[in-house]
Amino acid sequence: MSGLLALLDDIAALAKIAAVQLDDVAAQASKVGIKVAGSVIDDTAKAGAKSLGVVIDDAAVTPKYVHNLPAARELPIVWRIARGSLFNKLVILLPLVCGLMIGSLWLWRRLESRMPGKAPTRLIAVKETMMISPGLRLAVVDFEGSRLLVSVGRGGVTLVDKAVARGDLA
Repeated sequence: MSGLLALLDDIAALAKIAAVQLDDVAAQASKVGIKVAGSVIDDTAKAGAKSLGVVIDDAAVTPKYVHNLPAARELPIVWRIARGSLFNKLVILLPLVCGLMIGSLWLWRRLESRMPGKAPTRLIAVKETMMISPGLRLAVVDFEGSRLLVSVGRGGVTLVDKAVARGDLA
């Protein structure tokens, strides 16, 4: 529990440092005499508030932001950030992306026949394939009421036999 409190304390300290540096930018701009419109300063403050999480995340691993924290407390923070990042990428994001890819491919295949411009039925259906050797494969193809046995190899496709397709073999 004390490790969690130390981590939260360090994050709060880094947030204060980042907020002070954000305020210093606006103060320095007015001291130098640069006339900046109020809307630009407001936009800068909004952008700074949105990017504060990124600054805080980077501040824990950037030495120039960490002045008052001992290295003994900084290294466990860096380790937790690295471990959490690895966990997020391998355990959460990778399966999520793979699941989305597989799901979208499954959905595409399922809905492919319903897409506009597609024929409702296919004229050619490959019923079965069998590998004879590494460079040669036999395939049974239904085409316009005929069942074709073809040989597919490196040299091309060769018709081996032709028969009338029977409904009981489908």
